[in-house]
This record gives sequence, structure tokens and C-alpha cells, in this order.
Amino acid sequence: MFTLYLTLLGLGEIVVSHRVENRVSSEGDKVVEVNGFLKLETADNQFRCWDSNLTYTVTPTECLRQTYSQLCDEDPYFYQACGAVPPGCYNQYSYSGVTLCGLHVCQYRSTADQNIYVISGNSVSWYFDCNRQQNCINPENPGFDEKHCDISDDDDMNFECAVSGKIISRDKTCDGKGDCLPHLSNDEANCNHKYGVECMSKLYRKIKIWLPPAFVCDNNTSHYSFHCLDDIDEVECDQTVGWCYWQRRRLDQSDGDMKIRKLVKNQMCSPDQYGLISPCIDGRDQLNCTSSHAALTCKVDSYPTTVTKLGLCRGFPICDDAADERCREVEMGCNTHKHTLCDDVPDCPRRGDELQTICKNLVREEHKCVRNVNYGQVVEKRIPVDWLCDGEEDCQGGVDEDETFWKRCGSVGTKVRCIEKEDECGELFRCDSRNDTELVELTYLCDGILSCRNEEQVCKEARSREMGNVPSLAPVQGSTDTTLLLQCVPGLVDLSHSARYSCSEEEFLFYPKGLGLRYNKLNIPSAFLPGASCHFLYGEPYVYMTCMDQCPGVPCPLKPLIAASCLNVHHRIFTMSLEKTSLVMVKRKSGGGYENEKLFPCDNGICVTLDKVCNLANDCGDNSDEMNCVNHFQCGSGEFVPISKKCDGGIHCRDGSDECNDLCSLRIISTLKLRIFAWFAGMVAIVVNGIVIGLNIRDLMASKSGTAFLSNSLLTVIAVGDFFIGIYLISIAAVDTNYGGRFCRERYEWLISKGCSILGVINTLGMQLSLFSMMILSIFRAVVVHRKRPSTGVTKKDYFYTLAVIVLVVSVSVFISTIPLFPTFEDFFLNGLYYGTSNPLLIGVPDKTKHMKILEAYYGRLRSLSSKDSVTLDWTIIRRLIRDMFTQDHGGIVGRDWGFYGNAPACVFKFFVKRSDPQLAYSWGLLGLNFTCFVLIAGSYTFVNFKSVQSIHVSGSKGREKTRKLQRKIALIIATDFVCWVPFIVIALLHFLEIVNGTKLYIFCSTILLPINSILNPLLYQNKVVDCISSCTGGISSAVYKFNVKRRLLAPNNQTLASSVETFNFRKEEGDEVIFENMELNEITPVSAPGNRLNRQLQSQKA
Repeated sequence: MFTLYLTLLGLGEIVVSHRVENRVSSEGDKVVEVNGFLKLETADNQFRCWDSNLTYTVTPTECLRQTYSQLCDEDPYFYQACGAVPPGCYNQYSYSGVTLCGLHVCQYRSTADQNIYVISGNSVSWYFDCNRQQNCINPENPGFDEKHCDISDDDDMNFECAVSGKIISRDKTCDGKGDCLPHLSNDEANCNHKYGVECMSKLYRKIKIWLPPAFVCDNNTSHYSFHCLDDIDEVECDQTVGWCYWQRRRLDQSDGDMKIRKLVKNQMCSPDQYGLISPCIDGRDQLNCTSSHAALTCKVDSYPTTVTKLGLCRGFPICDDAADERCREVEMGCNTHKHTLCDDVPDCPRRGDELQTICKNLVREEHKCVRNVNYGQVVEKRIPVDWLCDGEEDCQGGVDEDETFWKRCGSVGTKVRCIEKEDECGELFRCDSRNDTELVELTYLCDGILSCRNEEQVCKEARSREMGNVPSLAPVQGSTDTTLLLQCVPGLVDLSHSARYSCSEEEFLFYPKGLGLRYNKLNIPSAFLPGASCHFLYGEPYVYMTCMDQCPGVPCPLKPLIAASCLNVHHRIFTMSLEKTSLVMVKRKSGGGYENEKLFPCDNGICVTLDKVCNLANDCGDNSDEMNCVNHFQCGSGEFVPISKKCDGGIHCRDGSDECNDLCSLRIISTLKLRIFAWFAGMVAIVVNGIVIGLNIRDLMASKSGTAFLSNSLLTVIAVGDFFIGIYLISIAAVDTNYGGRFCRERYEWLISKGCSILGVINTLGMQLSLFSMMILSIFRAVVVHRKRPSTGVTKKDYFYTLAVIVLVVSVSVFISTIPLFPTFEDFFLNGLYYGTSNPLLIGVPDKTKHMKILEAYYGRLRSLSSKDSVTLDWTIIRRLIRDMFTQDHGGIVGRDWGFYGNAPACVFKFFVKRSDPQLAYSWGLLGLNFTCFVLIAGSYTFVNFKSVQSIHVSGSKGREKTRKLQRKIALIIATDFVCWVPFIVIALLHFLEIVNGTKLYIFCSTILLPINSILNPLLYQNKVVDCISSCTGGISSAVYKFNVKRRLLAPNNQTLASSVETFNFRKEEGDEVIFENMELNEITPVSAPGNRLNRQLQSQKA
């Protein structure tokens, strides 16, 4: 019966398999290709089972029925059936998940014989699958035909087919597809279909069937056919309603002559696009159907006509304007209409229609429209911006082509370029800088889809990831089966000859043995074993190490191949894996035999080579080659960066998500404690130094000696510098509060702003003013002490010298802090250029080195006019060359300067530099200068301290106490300067040597280390501040004490006594002039020194 059924279908021709003989195996068996699968053939023309001594013969009796003489043992996924049926007999690449290639071998239960057949799990299983009988009695897998059926325990939910007894879900009845048998579709009977014919079967007279439209009016009246009793399917065939191209879809044929057939009413609007049901190959049977089935309205032969979904993308234009054929292949084997893209309704198995690049840029919700293809549902949906003004009406009414509704932004070739009116027109990438014939939207750059010839190379340089020194692969000399894992030793050919890196040879067992394939071996340096880390491996080394279990806890990214894998490979040859659970693709070797193809199967059906796996690039197009990798971080904007770049302080993702995520984020001032301290230190520095400035200005002109005038002037400058530091701290704390958590994603807008540069100048200016003034003051005091004679009176010469010193300090400080802002010196101070977040080619802030690589990839090697060597361009030329890479219709691509002070969120002087930084000489020069200042300060006060020790023996007890107080103050001055500058210089050195990342310590240094002097200087250099604080706090207690005394003494006969006590206790002492306020050098001057008025007064008082 089964043979009769196939014969009546017209499928009974004998088919000869495609077979290629290649070479003889070690056992003497020939390795042959049978329809793309490797088989072992014995000398007597039999086939040998995989990894077994069993042999069998194959008798190709019919297209979908191959008779086997023997079942292979230990073949759970039926590799024996692979290649048995030629691709023309059925869809070979259908895959049910339970067989290797969509076919299974069945030892069929029959009363006549025990023949073994190979059958399709998708095309011919109608006859005896899922009929609650074990028709397959395979010894190792009995009842296989019943193990994967979707049969409900509730019989009311099932439907039993006639003749075959197959059980299907009742949901599949009346769906117009004939799930029982194509010609005995009693599951479609009594459904009142408007297409096809319901009748009693001619072959089975008691069974009511539904005859598909393809077999209506086909002039077949044979008694043994599956047609209708009394030939009612051939009645009224002269009442035609149309015509179409027709080709009988025989499963054993892939081509044939197309014929024109007439269509009758009940052949129209069938719900099946392919197979044995549809009567037309061009889709004309899908015209003028009910509105619920209509997908497109267009003119056919000048008449308005509806076309169903099944009439689209047939390869034969029906509409006069070919609107039904605006289709594209969005993934392997899935061809869909343009208007079904980006509609949130997947039409392809792998969502290829929803993963297109144009789906990333859709119009706003308020600009939705009803698409021309809508499957009978009038629903407004967003459309890609790329469809606007493209010359094809995509929305009903043609609103997408109405240029008055959109903003016109020039043209791309012959196509007008439109965007939404709310958006701004942007520039386009020029594939060739010499003309504008090839232009690409910026959103389509570096997306893995090649838009023009040089895009790939430019994107490779622009988006390259700094992977560091990672291992690579190389073949071992003299061996065709062994691969060497190089551990970044330049020029080293074979690591096994290196004493430093001893290598162990490991077998890479992922690839199968047998069938002429040898083991693949990999030499692994002992440094990787045991417990190697795969976080810094990429591509093929990553695959080898993970799949050999050399990286603990890291899964192998490779996936099993199926027969539907690698559809992009032209000539595919498969064999079975070592585990017998999957397929492995092989290729012919030039010298004979086969070797592994080394391919990775993507989810979308294509394959890529192993060097494309886990290599930080979306080579598959659906990211499936990067999904199971632990060596990267996927950005929110889609790209991949090394895992080591996550939370490293630098932006590597276009959207900044590598630094702005759940594990890490970024604020200007990182912690709450630092933020509180910044506010506190800033306010204290402003208040205290403001007081000092006021007191010094008041006393400056009252100075009675030149030394006092110079000292007060320098102390005023120190206070001004420390006041600037207070302003900086308050300002940076305020900016941090303003940005809050959004600073992480908006960091570059702040770093390139003028506000950041101004704060950097204020910080540097205040720091240098204070440091230079302290240095000069310390030297001056040491000189005065050494001279042993203070000057008397303020002369014009003193005024001139003081003014010269102050002007010098201010000028040098201003010069140091502002010179990085001069455009003339931008080649020495500019960190890079910022192009915003909308340009995927220029992300972050590329520095000069990155710009040079991009320009060389675009223009070719850049050479000097005077030599053949590569040249480093200045920023002016770089800006011009970058601008010429894009159109200039809307202002051009302009990069904003990432200046010297924008190197860190705190906007401070760039002290922490590396060898590659252009500011290296300047930054280290200033560090050296500041360190020299610290040494001079420490040396000067050490000398003053030495002099004070000499005077301690002759100063008396009161003098010795004052000397000790002075020594403590000198020790504090030196200690605070040490804590401020020495750790700072050490961090800069460690950063330069790349031992630590000093960039993360900028905020600590700018809020903790550097402000130390700004807070303590007024206390160390200004006794007036201490006196002011003491008087403010002591004045309250004095007032209370005075009140109590008055209350006790204000009694009769006590008024005079009270007045005398008040005059004595609160009389202001006058007459003592302090030569050097706040650092009374007369206290450490030897008592015998002439002119020491204070000591003479002390001696006279003692007398």
C-alpha cells in the first residue's frame, strides 16, 4: 500500500545518489561522499556502519523509500539515514531535533516482510507516525515513530486520520493544509472551504476527503487516483476566473517547464504557499480574496486587486508596479516582504526580519502609519527612517513619500534623504573622499554589514580593542596536525625549543576521529596550565582552550552542527562527531582525504571560522558567535569590549555603558565622605584665608620695616592662593551635586566644557601661587636669620623688591596654569577630540594616535613630503582630513577639544602621564619644579631651626620656650609640605611606570592631599588667625567673668576698687613692635645682638 501510495503521487522513480570516491581508509574501506555525507564503503560495494563491523546494502526503490539490509547499532540519531535521500526528494535541511539530518531509519512492522526503510521525519511520516501503534520495531529504539508525537491525553483534543490512523491535534483540522495525507485530507472535510473540493474518495469510497486546489480540474480521472468519486472535481472546469503559471510540485524534481493553466473559482485563495496544495507557482491564485486574508492592494492589469500574504515574494511580479516583489532574504532560507520588516512580528524562525540594521532607527510614535502590506489588519506601526522619501510608497496614502511632511537633508546618490522634522540633519560618511557618489548614513557604520569598500578597514582601526599581549596560533613546522599556541614571543617559531616556555602537547578532541580524520593536536605553554584564564584569549585560542577544559568554569562556545547549518558554505560535507550526537563539517584536503572545516554554526544558519568566535565582533550578524563568551562585555549600544575594559575608568562603549552599569558608575567625587570633606575643606579654606587676606591688607601698609613689608606681602599671596583652592573645592563639589548620577553618561560634555578648564586654571594657579610664595618666604627668612640684623624702615627699594617678587610669582603661576589653553600649543596639550555619541566611527575621545590609524586606513599611508617615512600630523591637518571623510552639507563633522584639564573628572593639572602622552615633558617638568620648591622650603626652615638651637642657651627660660614653640611650628610646616607633595610625586612616578592607575586617584589628591596646605597654612604662618579665634572664643568667657566681678564688687564703698580691677585686667598693652609678624625672628636672634629692642625691654624689666 505504501509503495502504491508513492507511485500514485508520481514519486516512484528510482533516484541515484550523488557519490564521490576519495581515498582508502586504514581498514581498506573507501571513504565516499553520498549526497554530502561521508560514508565507509567496503570492497564488495557495501556500506560499513560508523565505528562498527556491521555492513549493509541500500536499495533505492523510490525517492522517499530506501530499503536497508541492516540497521546500524549505536546510532541513536540515525546518521545511517543521512545522505540516503537526495535533496530533491524532500527538504533535506528540515530538522526535528531528534535526528541528525531530518531522516530516520525504521524497521517497519509488516506481515509480508521485515524490510528496513529510511523515511523522512517531516515529509512522509503521515502514513504511520503517531497512530498509537509501534510501526517501527528497531531493536535499539522500538516505537521510535510514537515517541515524538503531540498527542493529548484528552481524546476530545485529538483527531484520528482515516486510513493511516494517525493522531493529530484537533487544532490542525480545517486549517486548509491536509495534515493527514495530501490526497486523503479527511481532517479538512466538512470545513466548508471556499477552495478545493469536498467529496467522497474514489479510492476509499466511504471516506469523505478534501481535495486540494492543485488537483482540481487536472484531467485526472484514473480509477486508482486519490481524486473524487464520480469525478466531481472535474466538473465546471470551463468556468474559469483567471490563469496562472503552473508547475506540478513533484518532490523528486527541483525544476521543470512552467505551464499556463486556467483557474476556476474553488482553486482561488488556498492557504498553502508551497507543496502539493497551491495550484500556481506565481501566486495568481491569491488574488481578490476576502479582506481578512488580503495583505496588499495594488493594480493588476490596471485593475485594483488584493493580494494575500501567500501571493507575495513568489519571484513572479503580479502587481503592475511589482509592489508584491519588494522582498529581501533577511536570513538564510527566509524571504519576506519589505513591509513586514521591523513590525515587532517575527516572520522568520530566527527573527531575521526584526534584526535588520534599519530597525534600529524608526520614526517616532506620533508618525506611525498603516503599511501597504498589513495582512488584513489596519494597524498603525512605526516605519524605518530609511524608508522616507525612498521612491516607494510604504504607507497607505503615500505619506512616507510626502517631502512636505518630513525634513529634507540633501540626497544620497539618486535617493532623496529625509528625516523627521524634530531631528537635525547630519552628515554622511564618504566612501571615497574624492567624490560623493557613495555615501553611507552614520548609523550604518561599523555594524558588521559592509556598506562600502573601505568601511571595514576604517572601522577596524576606529573600533579596535586594546587586547594587550594575548596568545595566538601558528602551525608547527614539519607537522600537519599540530597547532602551536604562541604566548606573544616575537620571532619564536616553536615554543618547545624555548627553555622559558616549556610546552605540553594536548589533543583537541572536539573534532571527530575516523573517516580519514586524525586528531587535532595543540601545543600549550606550561604557563597556561593548570587552571589557565581565558579572559584574555580571543578567537581560535579561546575556542581551543575552553573546549579542552583548560579554563576552569568556562564553557566551550561551540555548538553542534545540524544539516541546516552553514547554508552560506557552497559545498558542504558532513560526518558524525565523536560523541555521535552531532554533525561535523569537513573539507577535502589538497593531497587527498579530509580535514576539519573549523566552522562555528551561527543561530541564523550561516557559519563563520573559529577565529571569528569570541573575538569582540558580531561576525554572525545575530551576535550568536559572542553569546557564550566570558572574555568580553557587551555594551548597551551593541558592540563588545574586552572584559578587562569594564569599569577601568575609560570609555570604550559608544554609550559609555562599560563604565555606567550596575557594577560600577562614575561621579566627579566618588564617595560620600570625599564629597562631605570637599564641602567642608572648601568652606574652611575660603573663610580662614579670607580673614587672613583682610588682616594682612590692614597691616601691610603699617609695616615699619622692609622685611615686615615683604613678609606680609608674601603671606597675602599665600592666602590668595589658598583662597583659590577653597573656591575650586566648593565649585567642584557643586558641579558634582548638579550632575549626580547622570555624570557617568555625560562626562565628556563636562570634561570638554569651558567650566572644567576654568576650574583647572583656578586650582593650578592657587596651588602654584601658594607654593612659590612659601618657597620665597622660607628662603627670605633663612637669609634674615643668617644676616642677624633686621632692617628698619620701609624704603622705596623695599617696595620695588617686594613688587618685583610678587609680580614674578604671579606671572609664573599664571603662565604655568594658562599655557595649556593656548591654541598655539595644542599639539603639546590637547588630549583628543570629542565627536559626540552619534558617530559610531569616532567614539569616546580619540587621541592623536587613534586619529592617525583611522586616517591611514581611510587615505592610505601618510608620508612626509620630504621622506618616505610615516609622519605624525598636527591637529589642524587632522581636523581637516577627518572633516573630508564626511559630507559638509550641514556644518561638517567637527570635533570639540578634549583639553589638558579635562583628563580627569576633577579637572586638575595632568600630573599623571605616561610615555605616550604629549604632555609628558611639561608635566614632569612642573613636578620637578614643585619638588625643588619643597626641598628649598624644607632646607630653609631646617636652617632656621638650626639657628634657633644656637640661641637657646642664651635666651633664658622664656626664650627657650618660645624657641621650642618655633621649632614645632617649623616641623609642622615641613611635614605638611611633605604630605602634600611627596606622595603626589610618588603616585605620578608609579603611574608613569604603569604600576598603578593614577587617574583614579586624581579626586583623592585634589580633595585631600593638595588642600592640606590651604587649610593649615593660615594656622602655621599667621598667628593673627589663632589670636582671632582665641579672642572670639575667649571674649565670651571674659565677658562672663567681667560680669561676675562687677556683680560682686558693685556694692557700697567698693566702686573705686571695681574700677581699678577693670582697668588693670583689661588694659591694652602697647609699645611692642613685632618685626616679623607670625614668625618673630627676634625670639631666635641672639640676645647680644644690637637693636633687639624686645630683649632690652625684657632685661630692663628684670633689673
